[in-house]
Amino acid sequence: MDFRDIWGRAMNRYEIAVISLRGSPRREQVRENLRDLQNVEWSFFDGLTADVDVPRISNTPERQIARFGRLLSNGEIGCFKSHISLLSNFLHHRSHPWILIMEDDVWLDDRFDLGEVIDFAEAQGLHYVRLFAKAYKPAHVIGHLSGFRQVIRFKTDPYGTQAYLISKRGASTFFRNLQYIERPIDDEFGRFWHHGLHPVSVFPFPAAERAVPSIIEGGREGGSVARIRFRGDLLTFRAVEKLRKSMTNLRYRIPPVRGLAPCLPLM
Repeated sequence: MDFRDIWGRAMNRYEIAVISLRGSPRREQVRENLRDLQNVEWSFFDGLTADVDVPRISNTPERQIARFGRLLSNGEIGCFKSHISLLSNFLHHRSHPWILIMEDDVWLDDRFDLGEVIDFAEAQGLHYVRLFAKAYKPAHVIGHLSGFRQVIRFKTDPYGTQAYLISKRGASTFFRNLQYIERPIDDEFGRFWHHGLHPVSVFPFPAAERAVPSIIEGGREGGSVARIRFRGDLLTFRAVEKLRKSMTNLRYRIPPVRGLAPCLPLM
């Protein structure tokens, strides 16, 4: 089968949106990467900077200190707002049931069958699937795809929002209790015990991060800003988060795989 047919057979089920600052030199690399996807609808989504207001989401420095241990950089805030704005746009203004969201410093295997991933996800009740992760974390296999690829479920957050598939229901679930920018966007996605989206991924990854600094994230690592490690409210919050994660992982091992993790009461 021609690889254009592989992508084309799922063209009405998903689209691709690439987050990129307007005028970014990365856009030419993205166009070159995706130029053969004749039957797949894809577009750039203009990334936001930290000073742009986003409806319903508040940037609260005091909550960042209390929940994450430091203030977020302007790059991290802009990256958070960019993903949130695109997800909102997907929910309210786009017709496809799935979207592949990429950042512009990522290369995607244009011969990879995304339709097969969506088939697996829908059969298992999954609504969020990573195509890349930044860190190795313990995981177990929950399924198999063609080409000796596996579908794995991480036990903890592997970080990164460079490339992920998400459904309308998944996006709605993610938004359900999101009101504040308290941590980087990938840390927020990693809180599966809070919003219910399991850290499921395809492995080996069909997407790879280019060896260039991300213009979207900018100061993702927080530069020289040190994180607070020992403060009463922060330690309490982290202890509760760890307990909720452990309980969710335990519950996950009992029933068959489900796309939405049991969400425990919010703190």
